Amino acid sequence: MLQQPGLGCQGGVIWLGTEPLVTAIGQQTSRLRRITQMHLQALYYVSTGIDIPPEHTIGGLVTVTLDSAGHTFDWGNVMRGFFRVYWAKGNGRPPGAHVAVQYKDYWFYIDETDQETKSAFSLLMELTRLELAGKTSPGPQLTLPVSGR
Repeated sequence: MLQQPGLGCQGGVIWLGTEPLVTAIGQQTSRLRRITQMHLQALYYVSTGIDIPPEHTIGGLVTVTLDSAGHTFDWGNVMRGFFRVYWAKGNGRPPGAHVAVQYKDYWFYIDETDQETKSAFSLLMELTRLELAGKTSPGPQLTLPVSGR
C-alpha cells in the first residue's frame, strides 16, 4: 500500500493518492482510487489524439514522437475518425465545445459535432466510473445439496 499520496504501482495496479478528489459529479471523496494498467494504457493511447499548441511543443511541455526518418510523427493519421481534442487560446470557453478544460492559457475541447470522439469519450468516462466504483455486487455463490444424494 502507498505510504503517501501520489502515483505508484503495486500488484499490477496503478494507484493514485489518497487526498480528497473531486469526482466528475462534484462529490468529494477520500477513498483510495485505483486505475488498472490496461485502463491507463487506453487513456495514454487516446491522449495521442490531442492537438498540441505549437507553443507547448516548442517549450518542451510535451513529448514529440519521431518517425524512423526523424520527422515529427503525425498521430492525427492514426486517431482520425476515432478521437480528437482541439485547442483554442483565450479566456472564454470555445463555442461549440461539448466538454472543455482550460490549461496554461489554452482551452482543450471536444467539438460538439464530433460524434466519434464524443462516443469514445463517453465510453472512457463510463469505464472510469466502473473502475473507480469498485466491485459492488456479491461474487459467485456456490450451492451445495443438503439432502445427501
